Amino acid sequence: MHFYTLPQWILIFFCYCFLGWIWESCYVSVCQKKWVNRGFLHGPWIPIYGFGAIIILLSTLPVRHNLVLVYIFGLLSSTLLEYVTGAAMEQIFHTRYWDYSKHKFNVRGYVCLMASLTWGVFAILLTEFIQPVMENFIFALPSLATEICTFGLTIVFMVDTTVSIQTALDLKHLLARLSENADLLEMLEHFQNAIHEKSEQLDHQRKQELKRIAGLLHRNPTTVSRRYQDAFAEVRARLKDGHRLKLR
Repeated sequence: MHFYTLPQWILIFFCYCFLGWIWESCYVSVCQKKWVNRGFLHGPWIPIYGFGAIIILLSTLPVRHNLVLVYIFGLLSSTLLEYVTGAAMEQIFHTRYWDYSKHKFNVRGYVCLMASLTWGVFAILLTEFIQPVMENFIFALPSLATEICTFGLTIVFMVDTTVSIQTALDLKHLLARLSENADLLEMLEHFQNAIHEKSEQLDHQRKQELKRIAGLLHRNPTTVSRRYQDAFAEVRARLKDGHRLKLR
């Protein structure tokens, strides 16, 4: 691998961001049987693949001719990048953009053994097969064309990143408000249930009391005036027919 200028490194970064977006979007779309635009950003690029490729190329540079060490160095550097990126994004946006929790040997869902082993394989494919082709493409471009492409892509990337971060922060606030509303609704539901339960208890007590008074009237009708006898006779009839007494 040759040494690159800064514009060439930036262009390499964007190329792998785009290739990573193609790979991940196609893979997830096949699994879900519908088109899925993967990634945090709106544009056709996933930065972690670009950063992963750059880190692999830099970390494996001292051991470039030893495939075993390329595999190990690529695995370790990419796994560290994936863990830090996943943890930072969840801490900032309170959203997981990938989750390995269902995979065996995962660390807090940010990384897992299978993904790390895959990163090692990708390190070998990258250094032995993909990067030589990428290198020929990069070196074939005139310096002015490389600088123009790099400048234009950087501007678009920064705008996309700014808009995507704002969208993610708005989503974070929306989720927080929904969570607060859900807690309020749950509290109101408990309060309503408590009121209904208390009303049922009072209604039962009222009914028992009226039954007791009706029984007293039935046994001692001469102790109460005709007016109240008629009223409680009506109550007794309603209770006999099974009518529900409502609270006033």
